[in-house]
Amino acid sequence: MVRHLRRAWFGLWGKIAYRRLLLMERRLDEPIRDVGPLIPVAIGLLREEEIEDYTTLVPGADAGDVRSRLVDGQWCFTARLDGRLISVRRQTDASGIPRV
Repeated sequence: MVRHLRRAWFGLWGKIAYRRLLLMERRLDEPIRDVGPLIPVAIGLLREEEIEDYTTLVPGADAGDVRSRLVDGQWCFTARLDGRLISVRRQTDASGIPRV
């Protein structure tokens, strides 16, 4: 009964909000196996020499604005596949203002 309630609870939350949550249950005395990415994506921080790649990926992005944000110490996370920029995500501070 508890198992069914728990499955229903997490199933409901999976439909509403937590679609990217991976819940794993395991014994603590078993060794942890390596869980690597299925796609060889390289994660990093945007560097000044990559701003052209950023403006190509993000329509309407201003290179000067991105450059000034990087100079201010703001962060932008990047994902690359085979050397090509495929995704960028900006970090925000507690106020919710994007940092890059």
